[in-house]
Amino acid sequence: MKKAKHLGKTVLFGALAGLSAAVAAAPNPGPYVGATVGEADYDLAHYDEATSYSLLVGYQVNPYLAVEAAWLDLGEAKDDIPPRWKISTEGLEANVVGILPLTEVFSAYGKVGVYLWDAELSQRGFGDLESDDGEDLTGTLGLRAAVLPNLDLNLEYKFMELDDTDVDNVAVGVNYRF
Repeated sequence: MKKAKHLGKTVLFGALAGLSAAVAAAPNPGPYVGATVGEADYDLAHYDEATSYSLLVGYQVNPYLAVEAAWLDLGEAKDDIPPRWKISTEGLEANVVGILPLTEVFSAYGKVGVYLWDAELSQRGFGDLESDDGEDLTGTLGLRAAVLPNLDLNLEYKFMELDDTDVDNVAVGVNYRF
């Protein structure tokens, strides 16, 4: 019984020490800017993946919470059956970011946000055929590595449903902290 009590205290002390080390290693609150590049996959038959990118600004409130605004371009997805059609989507995204420091270098994060988008459908030789816009919820799961005191590298998976079309986006990015 005495050993079990001692083991419990040791485990509790180790967990608290690990948590305090993770918090101490977490980036200081403040503003940051960033960019991502990735591959967007529209869940549409016969359409290729598109190259996506985003430019973002954010503010980390504390080691666990940040807010972001981003311009997200999901690229141009082209079909592979004549006539050749193309879908392009871009817009403004606003997110709340939950952060979980894992080690001095790595942290996991999740984002929940809204995407205000504009989409265009065009056909080669005929130009724009139709356009649409909307607001839809987005979710993101990611892993961040603090490679320098002010520089982070990110890998993330974003998922959303634009009207009735699922879009998945896998991207790599960089954030610079001021």
